[in-house]
Amino acid sequence: ERSGYGLALYAQNEIEIMSGLKATIGGRFDFQDLDSLNSTRQFNPKAGIVYSPSAGTALRASFGRGFRAPAVAEAFITASISGVQIIPNPALKPERSYSYEIGANQILGSSALLDIAFFQSDYNNLIESGFNAQLQAQFNNVTRARIQGIEASAKLGFLENAWLVDLGYTYISPKDLTKRDVLKYRPRHLLYVSSLVHVGVLSVGIDFRYISRV
Repeated sequence: ERSGYGLALYAQNEIEIMSGLKATIGGRFDFQDLDSLNSTRQFNPKAGIVYSPSAGTALRASFGRGFRAPAVAEAFITASISGVQIIPNPALKPERSYSYEIGANQILGSSALLDIAFFQSDYNNLIESGFNAQLQAQFNNVTRARIQGIEASAKLGFLENAWLVDLGYTYISPKDLTKRDVLKYRPRHLLYVSSLVHVGVLSVGIDFRYISRV
């Protein structure tokens, strides 16, 4: 049996700097105490800006600092799965990160929205599963890691929006900067397609998702 608790306090404000230009500024303080692990705390600021040069067009950029304490299972699990022994790691440290994003979206008439974004997250002590010299599985901290990517999406309406289609694609480049290698267990490509048709009082939908090999 393990026990722990967390506390958080946050505030955020949206400011209209001038016509067509808005800024969002906020911050969050986190405190986490998980059983025998050292208690951790961190203040996480965030800032974003959105500029609309014309009707239906929006350009955005954001920055934020992140924090994630180890989960109970990550720090204290003891199990055997398919002959693989999983051992605890009571020395596990919290993840800390910085995230950046720039993006743009465009509304076309009343039936289309296009969006594209570039993002990057830099991690210290990223929590990853792996194997030790005795081939036992264990969660450990990756000293430095970076995840970069691009995300594009489109929301389309046809037949006076009686038929709605959502398309999305994400490409991810996950890197272990310490070992100069690729981070494990992460797909490079994600694709989804969603279609919904309204016929009278009925709605018929289909969803498709593709995740590339890990």
